[in-house]
Amino acid sequence: MARVCAHCGNQVDVERFCPTCGAEQLVASPEGDPLIGRMVAERYQVLELINAGGMGKIYRGVQRVLERPVAIKCILPSLVDDEGAVMRFLEEARVASRLNHPNIVSVYDFGRTGAADGGYSFLVMEYLGGPDLADILQSEPLLPLDQIVDITEQTLGALAEAHEHGIAHRDIKPGNLMLEPRRRGGYHVKLIDFGIARLRDRRRLTQIGVIIGTPQYMPPEKLRGEEPGAAADLFAVSVMLYQMLTGRLPFPGPAAMDVARQQLEPGALLDPREVAPDRNIPDNLAHACIRGLAQDPSLRFPDALTMAMAIAAPGNRALLRASRIPGRPAPSESEVRRAVTQATRRDRTTQQADAGEDDGAWLRRAPWAAELLSPERPILVWGPAGVGRSWMLTRALRELRQRGIVAERLEAPPAPLNQIGYGGLRKMLRRLARLVTDADVRAAVDGADTDDLRRALQRIFAKHGAIRQDPLTARSGATLALRWAIEQALRRQPAQLFWLALDDVDRMDGATLAAIAELTRGPKVPGLSLVLTAESDLEALLPPAVLRHQLCGWPRDQALERLGAQRGLLQRGDNDIEPMYVEQLMASFEDDSWSAPTTMNEAIEQRLRVLPPNALCTLQALAVCGPSPIQTLSEVVERAEDVSSSLLPLAKLGLIDVEDSQVRFTHELTARATLRLAPAGALAAVHEQAARIAERRGVGVELQAYHALRGRPDSAAFLLVEESVRLRLQRDDAASAISALEDGIEAARTLLLRDQDQIAKSGWLVFGSKLGELLRQVGRVRDAVRVLSETLDLTEPHSSARARLLGQLARIADSERRIVERELLAAEALRIATEVGETQLVEDLRHWGSAPPPPQERVIVESGPPEETQNVLVVEDDRELARALGRWLKRKGHVVTKCHSLAEAAELQGPYACGIFDVMLPDGSGLELAERLHDAGVVDALVFFTSSEEADVAVIAESLGEMVRKSRGLLELEAVVDAALRGSERAPTPEVA
Repeated sequence: MARVCAHCGNQVDVERFCPTCGAEQLVASPEGDPLIGRMVAERYQVLELINAGGMGKIYRGVQRVLERPVAIKCILPSLVDDEGAVMRFLEEARVASRLNHPNIVSVYDFGRTGAADGGYSFLVMEYLGGPDLADILQSEPLLPLDQIVDITEQTLGALAEAHEHGIAHRDIKPGNLMLEPRRRGGYHVKLIDFGIARLRDRRRLTQIGVIIGTPQYMPPEKLRGEEPGAAADLFAVSVMLYQMLTGRLPFPGPAAMDVARQQLEPGALLDPREVAPDRNIPDNLAHACIRGLAQDPSLRFPDALTMAMAIAAPGNRALLRASRIPGRPAPSESEVRRAVTQATRRDRTTQQADAGEDDGAWLRRAPWAAELLSPERPILVWGPAGVGRSWMLTRALRELRQRGIVAERLEAPPAPLNQIGYGGLRKMLRRLARLVTDADVRAAVDGADTDDLRRALQRIFAKHGAIRQDPLTARSGATLALRWAIEQALRRQPAQLFWLALDDVDRMDGATLAAIAELTRGPKVPGLSLVLTAESDLEALLPPAVLRHQLCGWPRDQALERLGAQRGLLQRGDNDIEPMYVEQLMASFEDDSWSAPTTMNEAIEQRLRVLPPNALCTLQALAVCGPSPIQTLSEVVERAEDVSSSLLPLAKLGLIDVEDSQVRFTHELTARATLRLAPAGALAAVHEQAARIAERRGVGVELQAYHALRGRPDSAAFLLVEESVRLRLQRDDAASAISALEDGIEAARTLLLRDQDQIAKSGWLVFGSKLGELLRQVGRVRDAVRVLSETLDLTEPHSSARARLLGQLARIADSERRIVERELLAAEALRIATEVGETQLVEDLRHWGSAPPPPQERVIVESGPPEETQNVLVVEDDRELARALGRWLKRKGHVVTKCHSLAEAAELQGPYACGIFDVMLPDGSGLELAERLHDAGVVDALVFFTSSEEADVAVIAESLGEMVRKSRGLLELEAVVDAALRGSERAPTPEVA
């Protein structure tokens, strides 16, 4: 596991401070934990140890891509060789990642690292900062009765979800219930550690005679060695209920045999009302507790929901907040659609205006706001999500229409619909040119003024992959079609004036975004006022001629004014407060979230965490599929009634609305938060269903690939990715093709972590090779080298895949004039290709190697002396590397002496202008030899390097002291030697992997 900086993410060595950002590092002492400060699965930074249990250790960490806190559970190193422990751990991961309930901790990822990274099995979960029930009971043994009922109901709701999936927890105890305090009192429960949970119908994983669990909470059947089921969990909940009611355990024996003996003793179980008479325990609670502790499992409650209803106060039999009650008839789709539409009839942007700002407020938000009404040039309004970009466009649109100016606002297709190439462009063409039906499209194609326009429209509206196209003309054709559509819109206007706003252009598919960028570069369309919005300034994409204005948030005073009596919720002191954050604060207050969040994402996530499971499932389906009819959402979830029963409550909360019979999020940030919080297994199940529906309905290959990779990443999914890449490159959309290949590699990486080696490696090799080449073509050479090098590590030592990757790396080295590296890589590629009988590859490599090199651009210092022939010593045991260095030096006109051991070099007399020393030779270190030869005047300048992966370059550099500086690797070896030969400085020590 590579050690990286916890702040900037760049790789660090053993220094205390990061060489890039200067931040102090979390470095474990030799007696400490080796994982702290390292990366797990190249995604998660380990920050500190939280706890250690019988199965493993739990760390606080951070997921670098999302910068979100996570809990990382790793199996104890002492148990890594215990296959049974590893199997139990991975079973926990697979089971827990499928559970999808607000009272069950979400599992984001799991797997096993490679042998080179320690072979750790790991589980990544949402980070919970609150205490557990055991901590609470230690400080407050007797909780209020209403809190006891609430905690028990939430626990039973979580178990109902698990039991419905055939999963028993098997270790319910106070230590496995994490509690998050609510602002208005009470706790939100999270059930953790399904470490010994398993599917009831799976084969037995536990060795005979091994009892897993905590004896005081075990039912009699488990202590007898019988197979426990869901009834065992209800017994454990009853033990906790008894403990919370009375302040003591019903069977307090210290060991399993003591507990079993007490359970069998007649009269050992005392009525909780007798144990704690001053508590005034209600009869229904006492009866439920005693029934749940019955010796015979069949005499206990039949399921968790029945027990939850039994402990509820008499007359309070309403639907439990965190549980589904079966048997309620679901309303019809038409009834749901009608009710949701009525609940969301007011435009959501009007709601925002009513909630926060008056009609003229948008003009006061920024000094440049008035420019939006009649821009001289295209304008880009940019700022983070939630700051009010879309709101400002809507208010400008309203004012323009009041002035009689024709104005149109078009939004980017929400994710994942923006995966479909030309999807955004098709939407714009249909709206602007009034292409309502397919017949309108055909008429537009037939009536096109030019052949170029006709071909462009045919390509844009063709079935996916139906028409092949030249990438060189794809972008110009898309821009031509967009200009044509705008001109069509202008012709319909009497004044020949048209104000067009394109909202969230950075969320458009790559081909559409490129067409928009080309439109802003070309000649201005007469009569068009163009306004764009995005989260960033798109500096690399849009030309400088586009005016850029950043939209900031509210000043703190305005935010406090908006909050009114709830101003105490605002914990931030800055003057850039997003309006949406303020609205979410107020909504979280109404929803009784458990704390005042300090960021907008936290505010949204808190609201989502308290939703019932049916609402969460609906939002997850919507986030995965994008805007969809109710029927589609019902098809991808496990229970169709979850959708119909939750849409109206979600609409009333302002999280969704219905537009053109499509259910959609009211804000993209809610969709993103839903995906962040969802368990990995639950999301994968929805993606798998969505992929099947996409295939059945014949939607775009790109959307099928998107869902297949995230649902069931197999060889068929990888083929879809390759087809997506082909289509995107045909559109001259290299950025989206790169994104698809990166998604493919990420899916392969996940499979590899979960021991599905064969599919993972084959996919990674294909995607890595293609991605490296594509990155090279677009000029991202360092990224190309990184991807190809990572892919190279997966190959067998003697394989055609390795030879091809080495050939790709050799071409990159050649393009950057790294001649020594090029020759080494090419020679190795040719050797392997010859050994494995890849005749075509051998021919290609030989042809490439014999071709004259491209002209080199050199920086010539005219005042400096010409390079002279000098004697150079090379001490390197790898004869192939020594020969390559020798060939390069001889081409430069130098005389080369090669030695392959310390013994050979010790007899040399010199003099040599430069010595190139391998610091790790079979018979000792080249450092001592070099210093001795230098002191004796045999060698003048010294160059050190190492090609061993075992070398500690930092230690080597430290031992060389002031003689050297560090450099970045073999890439600089030629420049280092040249500098040494010129006598300009002592040569640095390249770090060679």
